[in-house]
Amino acid sequence: LVPYLKSKTNKETQDEINKWVAIAVAAAEQIYKSGEGAEKKKYVKEWLQAHNITYDEEKIDAMIEAAVYELKTKGIISSTE
Repeated sequence: LVPYLKSKTNKETQDEINKWVAIAVAAAEQIYKSGEGAEKKKYVKEWLQAHNITYDEEKIDAMIEAAVYELKTKGIISSTE
């Protein structure tokens, strides 16, 4: 039961972080112009820190890229950005 609860909590926590990363990425896409990827990523990381969302640097980079990819595949943002 304990391993199940730990895995459930970790999944729920991960899902919550993914949600906030996606929100921050969408906001960055609205704020910054295309071609300003470094500024967008910086904004996302600062936004997460400001909202007390802690993360591993490598994992968050992957999560940001995944959120951008998802927005592109859904046609929410341009694939040329």
